[in-house]
Amino acid sequence: VELNGHVYSPNYLTVASVNGVSGTTVILPISVENFDPFVGFQFDLVLPEGSNYVASSAVLDPSRKQDHVLSVSTLGNGTIRVLAFSMQQLPFLGNEGTIVTLQINLEQSLSIGNHEVQLQNGILGDNQSQNILWEMNNGFIRIPATITSISGEGGTINPSGSIMVYYGESQLFVITANQG
Repeated sequence: VELNGHVYSPNYLTVASVNGVSGTTVILPISVENFDPFVGFQFDLVLPEGSNYVASSAVLDPSRKQDHVLSVSTLGNGTIRVLAFSMQQLPFLGNEGTIVTLQINLEQSLSIGNHEVQLQNGILGDNQSQNILWEMNNGFIRIPATITSISGEGGTINPSGSIMVYYGESQLFVITANQG
């Protein structure tokens, strides 16, 4: 009996899901979980309609970079390309965690709900110029609805005031009537 197997090392590129509010800016972390060393990466990030990259806001995580250079360019249609590399072929440090953060402007027109941020055309390059990327995981920008609860003279509502609730989540309100 002969048994053959393929050995692989899963190396993942992931967009974190973040909570935001229309009309504000969020910081969007991109992380790498790597079992193999890598010296550079590239990916396209497709942003949801109603959001856009804040120019020159991308930053490599200082705990993972060495002499790496970062470049971000706008491709159009809500897509940006992010590229980082080491001229000396030095590997990124560590095996997991945020590798780069980007500021994303959320326009007032961005509606309530979960808006997907898609990774495309990903590459994790090793020092032999091989793409060692195994999988990419998309994230979401989550925009909440606001529920305002106000009680009258006959009782109380807890919590009261303006409460933000994200799509798919629930909020419990306790309504208590005054005695009498």
